[in-house]
Amino acid sequence: MRGEKTITFDFEFQYSSAGTFMPANTITVRAPSLDQYKVHSIMQGWTTEGAIGYRKAFAAEIEKAAAVGVEPAPVVADDAAMEDKQIDVMAMMAAGLPPEKYATFSQFVMDTLKNNARLAYVGGDPKAPITDHVMKQIGELGGVSDWDRVASEFASFFMLGTGSKAKSNGADSSPVSVSHTKAPSTTSRRVNTRLQS
Repeated sequence: MRGEKTITFDFEFQYSSAGTFMPANTITVRAPSLDQYKVHSIMQGWTTEGAIGYRKAFAAEIEKAAAVGVEPAPVVADDAAMEDKQIDVMAMMAAGLPPEKYATFSQFVMDTLKNNARLAYVGGDPKAPITDHVMKQIGELGGVSDWDRVASEFASFFMLGTGSKAKSNGADSSPVSVSHTKAPSTTSRRVNTRLQS
């Protein structure tokens, strides 16, 4: 899984870069690479549990819609729809997890992104991590909903199917590498031939 998503705010905040405060209005989140496989695994587990809980919570509404001949909107959109629509994964998780679990999940996302420029950063080169100072400004200037946008975009990396494409700086890039099928080996063919004769 690879990808980057940039969240643009309608306000500017200050961040520290090489000892100087700089203005910014974007935060970029990145899908974890193999060096942060534990984060990937935990997030995959949380989002799967949240999606299942969401489906269960709205099962009655989906059945009702089907009974009157209305096709309900998909709970978790397919890969193509995920690329075209802005999906609020944090809202889905809030509906799909019990309150205590959602609070633990939300705190895990915040702790994971804070001070970790490999997963979330401000600025270009060098990439500055999201510090307490940056988070405080986002809360004061935009509110909790703006932080939830950052968390939601990060969590959305884990909602994509393995065969989907993730947006990477505006361009599509395959999030997984495809390994080609190996040709049958000549040794296995010889073994089969001997067994048959």
